[in-house]
Amino acid sequence: MRRVRAGFVGPVPECGSAIPEASRIGQNVFTLNMSGGRRPGGRAMSGEWHSPPCAASVHRLFSVSVQYPGYEARRSRDHPHAMPARSPYREPSPLSKSRLDRFQLSRRRFVAAALAFPAVAKASGVLRVLGGARGGAFLPYAQALAARLSGAGLGAVEARETAGSVENLRVVAADPEAIGLAFLPAYLDLTGAAGAASDPAVAGVRALFAMYRSTYQIAVRANGPTRLVELDRRTVGVGPRGGADAAMFARVAADVYLDAKIVHGSYADLADGLVSGAIDALWIGAASPIPAIADLVDRIGARVFGLSAWELARLVERHAIFAPAIVPPGTYRGQTASFASVAAWNFVVANERLPAERAQAIVQAALAPAGLSPETTAANAVHNRVLPFHPGALRHYRSIGLNVA
Repeated sequence: MRRVRAGFVGPVPECGSAIPEASRIGQNVFTLNMSGGRRPGGRAMSGEWHSPPCAASVHRLFSVSVQYPGYEARRSRDHPHAMPARSPYREPSPLSKSRLDRFQLSRRRFVAAALAFPAVAKASGVLRVLGGARGGAFLPYAQALAARLSGAGLGAVEARETAGSVENLRVVAADPEAIGLAFLPAYLDLTGAAGAASDPAVAGVRALFAMYRSTYQIAVRANGPTRLVELDRRTVGVGPRGGADAAMFARVAADVYLDAKIVHGSYADLADGLVSGAIDALWIGAASPIPAIADLVDRIGARVFGLSAWELARLVERHAIFAPAIVPPGTYRGQTASFASVAAWNFVVANERLPAERAQAIVQAALAPAGLSPETTAANAVHNRVLPFHPGALRHYRSIGLNVA
């Protein structure tokens, strides 16, 4: 859409060789004065030319109202094309002009008032903790974090259900009053392997503190498959569309040549689908024991397993951010042997515009004794090699003698 102003507008194909000039006669209303050239058909051009195709094109190209007797095109989403004019345009009466002057003065006063009272334009002041989908591990962690921050005197804090890491990263990048839970590989998926800003929408995200490692595990019915390769051409639930678990499964499937049918949804709904037989397996990553999987073990005696030695070695070799992990015996009811899988870290993130003092207070409260998770500790901040740390977080780590920069 081009900007129009009084004076030269430039050639318009529907106006032939004539060049329209815009003369302002009202708020976003112009007459079309044609200068030079010839009308379509070869006749000489002089004065004002009333051509609906020409006027409609000027309206469309320059997003202005065009009006003359018998023709009108309003600047409106509801009426983007020309329509018959109700009456020829007339100069505003002195009364209309005075009303316009009063409106403009009122608008100036409103802007001055908004500047004098900036709190009117500010957000509600509620700190939002963006979690994940129902049945997953992110949402309970977000709720616990919100309760802890609220109890630490950080004002109103509320946890929000979301689709997970990708949504959290994008919302946090745009909202200084939100913090979010994020799986570090999800950030790399958005920005590229080197962390380059291939997705500028997350360029302003900064790390606060480590949550825990997500270990990826697979739950099936008691008589289901026992290895990942046996899920070929079977139906696998992978969490919400656009979530970190879905992206992770796509990566794993491509690396190990697995062709599975993917189903998206909340973890609670997918768990119900496994119980009913609608899906064959549930893929999920979180700190062990994973609540959704533990519930499935209790409900239907679900079988839980991880990755084979070859699958694990291939993933670790191809993706440096991943590390081997062991799920020990007794993690789930009836589990008598350990199994191996792949893991990566989750961090709580914030917008770079979050004030440093507030960010430091959030980190200090979250890392207080009796933490949110055994792995939510200051020492585990060193596992972030992906995101820059927020200055407020760095201030806290340096105050306790920890260098994580």
